[in-house]
Amino acid sequence: MNRKLKIILLSILLLIFFPFATAMSCVNLKFFTESCALDLDHLDPYKPPRDAILSSRWTSQNTLNIEGYVKEVRDGATLTGSYQIKGDELLLRYKVDLGEVVTTSRCTHKVVYNISGLEYKNYSISIKRLDAKKTQNP
Repeated sequence: MNRKLKIILLSILLLIFFPFATAMSCVNLKFFTESCALDLDHLDPYKPPRDAILSSRWTSQNTLNIEGYVKEVRDGATLTGSYQIKGDELLLRYKVDLGEVVTTSRCTHKVVYNISGLEYKNYSISIKRLDAKKTQNP
């Protein structure tokens, strides 16, 4: 059998047995924060819960927009976001880098996770802080 025919047959077999291999798109995250969000100032930053999901909606067939909040130090902290998918669970994660923060004053920060390339389904969504180490001076 010539080489071209082998490649074609192998491609057909892959499409039959692994259709998701060609249908998968690159999953992408855009993470935004709004420090001390004025529309969330009714939430006491010193009372639980420390973080929560406010809303989630599909903006297109494969893009999910999720808004939430986290209660952290007021000034100088940097928040970064990530996520993990486990079956029907969408686990939103965030890290707080305190850098050289000297205040312990807290406020409520709005966080927005805009995730594209997701399989369209009804996810169970949670948010949780990941441990971050404080930056030390050299």
